[in-house]
Amino acid sequence: MKSPLRLERDSFLMAYATHRLMPFVTHWHPSVEIVYCVDGSFSIQSEDAVYQMQKGDIIVIGCCESHNFNSVVCPISYYSMVFDPGILHFLAATEQFSFRLPARHSAGWPEELREEVKSYILNIYREYTQRKCGYRMAVVSMLLKIQALLIRAFPECLELDYRQIGNKGAEILRYMSEHYLEPITLGSCADSMNFGRSYFSHLFKKETGESFHETLLRLRLSKAEWLLLYTSEPIAAVVDKSGFQNEKTFYRVFRKFYGMSPIEFRRTALEDSRDDYTEGG
Repeated sequence: MKSPLRLERDSFLMAYATHRLMPFVTHWHPSVEIVYCVDGSFSIQSEDAVYQMQKGDIIVIGCCESHNFNSVVCPISYYSMVFDPGILHFLAATEQFSFRLPARHSAGWPEELREEVKSYILNIYREYTQRKCGYRMAVVSMLLKIQALLIRAFPECLELDYRQIGNKGAEILRYMSEHYLEPITLGSCADSMNFGRSYFSHLFKKETGESFHETLLRLRLSKAEWLLLYTSEPIAAVVDKSGFQNEKTFYRVFRKFYGMSPIEFRRTALEDSRDDYTEGG
């Protein structure tokens, strides 16, 4: 089995990864994430449901939907596409389609839909890794085809997404996703959105199910996790680039969520990658 590919960010991110021990902390982002299980077994919790992923399974995680990876039966291998749906907004009819599906997991899809989406995912991965001339256009065209297939399979999603245009929770989460690397506070966030601080705190808890501070920590930890796994940045740079004020706070919070230090987390990931590479020849 191959070690993780570390690919630079683009207008979307395509990543191939193997993991053994560390689950991903619960997080969310304003992007869409499509995960295809190549091999192994693991579960993904999205919102309030847990989905079991086996070889060949696909799951679509919509914009701002909280999720995590857990219950890993190692080793596992998967393709993950994370992209801003805004790159697909060429037609007015799809401007509010956020990929929030009533059936996220491919187990609830018709077999024909499952196979077609799988085919596009494999072709997208091939285009993205080979990076031949025009690969961005090829990838976006296939993402559009996946979107068209999902809209046809779940046409009610268009109506649902239009109803959510005024959703304050989504507006708050979008704001946080754009500013979580800055020294923002509940007060500064409330002020910037023209809310009273007490009302904003109540609204945030009602819309997201957790406090502003908890959500902010999860966002920053998600960024730190990505930097630890897919870059060689020193810990001081990880702290700075994930929005934490100092290393002491970062170490304390990281250990609380992951049960190990950031250094141990990275070392374990590297050891697993070497083992995967050795096993795969």
